[in-house]
Amino acid sequence: MEAPTSSILEIPETTATLSEPPRKARGGIRNVALCVLAVLAVVFFLHQAKDILVPIVLAILLSYALNPLVDRCSGWKIPRALSAGILLLAGVGLLSFSIHAMDDQLTTIVNGLPEAAQNIRQVIREEFRGDGSRIQKMQQAARELEKAAREASGAPVAGPRPAPPPAAESSFNLQSYLWSGSLGALGFLTQIFIVLFLTYFLLASGDLFKRKVMKIVGPSLVRKKVAIQILKDIETQIARFLRLQLFVSVLVGGASWLTLKWIGVDHAAAWGFANALATWIPYFGPAAITIVMVVIGYMQFGTMSTAALIGGVLVVIRTLEGMLLLPWLTGCQAHMNTVAVFIAILFFGWIWGVWGILLASPLMMAFKVVCDHIETLKPVSELLGD
Repeated sequence: MEAPTSSILEIPETTATLSEPPRKARGGIRNVALCVLAVLAVVFFLHQAKDILVPIVLAILLSYALNPLVDRCSGWKIPRALSAGILLLAGVGLLSFSIHAMDDQLTTIVNGLPEAAQNIRQVIREEFRGDGSRIQKMQQAARELEKAAREASGAPVAGPRPAPPPAAESSFNLQSYLWSGSLGALGFLTQIFIVLFLTYFLLASGDLFKRKVMKIVGPSLVRKKVAIQILKDIETQIARFLRLQLFVSVLVGGASWLTLKWIGVDHAAAWGFANALATWIPYFGPAAITIVMVVIGYMQFGTMSTAALIGGVLVVIRTLEGMLLLPWLTGCQAHMNTVAVFIAILFFGWIWGVWGILLASPLMMAFKVVCDHIETLKPVSELLGD
């Protein structure tokens, strides 16, 4: 009889294919890697192009806020170009008048900053340096312990350490400082002019870009309806948010001004204006201005009770704002949860700085509206929702 030709060393074909990864799994890993690279590229682009993107986003937001007023003026047979120019000039004039009205108070505050810093340093010095200096006593105790340990181990006791040489004073070049400051101010003014001109062009053009978006979407009637609804919802949400934010800032600024004036704080109008501006920086702005006002109150009155009263009053104003106006404001923010808004503030603050903190909420509202109307992005909308 012939021996069987098969050998035990032969591996079946089915077992050989088990070690190969499925084709779908490899495709999924490749897609995930491409998505991660795309996200990193977008983040890098947003960070590098912030000098261009920030004025564009600011201009778009301002155009959304002023567009209803321009539309109403168009209903009165006023040309859009003329009404847009009048509204922008009126806004700039009102802001300039407000700053000019408080120019004396702002100048006094700025001139008093060196004296205030010196007073704060003196208070800290008196607090930590009482009779005998607590810090010096702690250092002396540490030296005595070190000396006792050396004596116990038989090591030679080192003499007193020589005083470190005085640090070389850094030279201050006033001309270079003023030159760098003037360049920073010039860049800021340039961005302001870019925002104003771009806002004017967007308002004067009307629905030109909406018509172009409709052409880009294509002939599909369903896509056109979705695109129109997205643009309409974004404009409505952002315009309502900006108007409500302006109302809240004016209300908080006025209440802070009257309360600080009643307590007797110097330059109450300027500090009320600062409180109004702080409302545009979520979470961080109110906390920072409250701490500053507590320090200012302590420096002016010299008692912790008055400083605590100022801080408590500002906290009460913020609490009333949160209890009465925050639900309304949250409803205007496309029903976004607080965690998503806070993470967005951290992210945009990281890539765009202070402007990113200011623009985080409107940008997230626009993104939430887009996710609400696109079926494939509904999970992201659910994640951002409240």
